[in-house]
Amino acid sequence: MAFVIALPYVLYQVWAFVAPGLYVNEKRLVLPLVIASSLLFLLECLCVFLVFPVVFKFMASVAPEGVA
Repeated sequence: MAFVIALPYVLYQVWAFVAPGLYVNEKRLVLPLVIASSLLFLLECLCVFLVFPVVFKFMASVAPEGVA
């Protein structure tokens, strides 16, 4: 929970350090990159909570009797 709470401040500090060294056209690419990364992360979280239980149930059903 502390990581989630501190993340905006940490990301701001990283951006404040990196931004002065970037060209203007490189700075324009940051927003689409952040949005795409966030959407892909949320998609991965969705996969963990929706797809993995189905996959694990299937794997348990096809496993031999002696496998626990």
